[in-house]
Amino acid sequence: MQTDQSPYVDMSASDLRLTLLADPVDAACFHVLEAERLEANGLELEARIIGASHWITFRTPQNCVHELFSCHEAVNGKVLSQYGPLKAPFGPVESLVMDEMEYSFHYRIAGLKALDPEAREIREAALQAADRDRQTGLIYDFPAQDGLPAPQTIVWACLDPGLLKLATIHSYPNEEALVITHTRIITKLDGRAPQS
Repeated sequence: MQTDQSPYVDMSASDLRLTLLADPVDAACFHVLEAERLEANGLELEARIIGASHWITFRTPQNCVHELFSCHEAVNGKVLSQYGPLKAPFGPVESLVMDEMEYSFHYRIAGLKALDPEAREIREAALQAADRDRQTGLIYDFPAQDGLPAPQTIVWACLDPGLLKLATIHSYPNEEALVITHTRIITKLDGRAPQS
């Protein structure tokens, strides 16, 4: 778990938007605070925390997609799809097919004060990921401001044969809100959709 001592600028959960990008994406355009890479069965995942946002890259031998969930618009890369911001809520993204990948995403906003059981489960999975095969967990604490809890971004990912599962938490103490996301990417291996 990393802690940032630089000044934290409150953003709003309602400004978050989901952007799917094609390669190449210039990493120099982002301030990456924490990152982790996984490889298994010909698949590759790069998970990054960029401020109160996340940037995930998923690669197969034939394709690559970047998921950017951020308060800022993408400044580089070819935009495949864009949803949001959350101030204009959008429904789940179901079974979006991109070449041999099938992509799904959904989110919900929860209260920060209540001990949300799903958020607790994601945080625990992120903490334990280092002890598990094909998993990674990133937790990043920002400086607390004005007596509020420290803003936090959590990313948990699991890379199984033909399947990526991703869960994130973005906390906004200034709004007493948590944004919880789930992503699933299924890819065909040997011409078959994997069993999840």
